[in-house]
Amino acid sequence: MEAIWNDKQLERPPNAVCHVERQKFDAAAFLLTLDKIVKDLTSQEMLHKEAAILSRLIYRMKRKFRSDKGLKSMLKVNKALLRYLSLSLEKEYENLKNHVEIDQKYITLSSKQMVEYVLVKTQGFAKLMLHLEEVSRHAAYFFKCRIALGHAWSVGIISYAVISRIWILSRHLLKKYLHLFEIVGLPWLPENYELADDLKSWLLVPWIDESTPRHVKQINIFYTKKTILYKTITVN
Repeated sequence: MEAIWNDKQLERPPNAVCHVERQKFDAAAFLLTLDKIVKDLTSQEMLHKEAAILSRLIYRMKRKFRSDKGLKSMLKVNKALLRYLSLSLEKEYENLKNHVEIDQKYITLSSKQMVEYVLVKTQGFAKLMLHLEEVSRHAAYFFKCRIALGHAWSVGIISYAVISRIWILSRHLLKKYLHLFEIVGLPWLPENYELADDLKSWLLVPWIDESTPRHVKQINIFYTKKTILYKTITVN
């Protein structure tokens, strides 16, 4: 049976709300957490640009290098990126935020089932980022070997650079801290399914505690010189 977090057609539960007394719930902290998550998920222009460059690079290479293992690995990276773009996790968190209303006595919040749905989608998002990191690392290996051999090294360098940036950005995005919520109400998840206490222990990735390289924060330099970047892509 396919894991629920891997279900592409996972149906959203009906929109419902509950009312909680203001003194029993910290609405300001809840909204602040949702704002931070939405901001993190919507500020991924660098990854989106790298995905666009990768797709154009695949188009340029698919005839001459159609049997190359590196190109086949790039196709896996591109497929994972397309799945990421179609996930639209930020819309699910925005939906939770839009259901929050505060008056003098009560706070209106989303139902437990709606929160569980978003948490399951978050699990799927984390697994997808982990898969993207793995296939990017696998693809980079082939292009590193091509550069060492000196065969079609110019294409190999460009491909290696794009894949490497996608690899480090997927790691950086996976490390973004997403809060999980304590939830109450009627069950929406299957009886045998338990939400993890945190994504870190659930993923069991050894590199998750490693510090992010400083150059990731300076990666915008690639987009301040767009003309030079796109000229390198046109190398035959």
